Amino acid sequence: MLITRPAMKPFVTFSAIAVCIAFSAIDLATGAIRTRSSESTSVRPTLGMKSVPLKRTLLALDLPLANRIASLREQGPEGYKNLRMIMFDPKSKIDSRWRSTMAVARLGGKLSLPELDRAARADVWELRSASLIAISKIDRERASKWSRKLLKDKALLVRLTAVETLEAIHDRGAVPDLWAQLDNQQNFKRNRSLFIRRRIVEALGKLETSGSESRFVALLEDEDPQVHLPAMGALERLTGRTMGTKTDAVSKRRALWQQWHSSQG
Repeated sequence: MLITRPAMKPFVTFSAIAVCIAFSAIDLATGAIRTRSSESTSVRPTLGMKSVPLKRTLLALDLPLANRIASLREQGPEGYKNLRMIMFDPKSKIDSRWRSTMAVARLGGKLSLPELDRAARADVWELRSASLIAISKIDRERASKWSRKLLKDKALLVRLTAVETLEAIHDRGAVPDLWAQLDNQQNFKRNRSLFIRRRIVEALGKLETSGSESRFVALLEDEDPQVHLPAMGALERLTGRTMGTKTDAVSKRRALWQQWHSSQG
């Protein structure tokens, strides 16, 4: 069955030398390649540039990371176009689509944002997850926007990536969103807490500010014991105190924190 590709707009003509220079300098954001933002955005092939077989790009994606990027960089704008085709081809293997997404971001820098925005809306969860990781290394504002939105994604692993991205970019503005998702029924299965809730508490422990101690003390009553340790870690950071020792049972340290909180009035 033939796959219908999005229609490509007419090529933009550049000096072949200018494009080669721009592509080699793209990681430094000094490139002179012009792109058009649309559903079929890509680095445009240029007159005089040799075509790169799709198979060659696929073979490069199987190489170890350092060799992979070097090989793809040598393929220039035509190789970049192949990567974009692989990203959005539903017949491509999912690991190739993931690696293509990461490579597009690595090679294209900010020029790859239209592709990454499209990947964040993809039907397959792997592309949505990969797009968050890639965007976080290029554009913090976009990473924050997409991560907050994808905190409610239908796929658990996309939600997990969103939590970890917000933690990685240290987005304190997302704290209310994280607290809200902690009790979202999406993050429970048959009324049992899923592991993502522990990661949410860990992220909150790094992002919350003084004055939120009571919220973490309240988590010590949570039915999921996996959230107790990160909640105590947050309390240690916020108060500068430790309760008990690392060798003490979690239940003992938990009780000490509850006693301390009660004594604060």
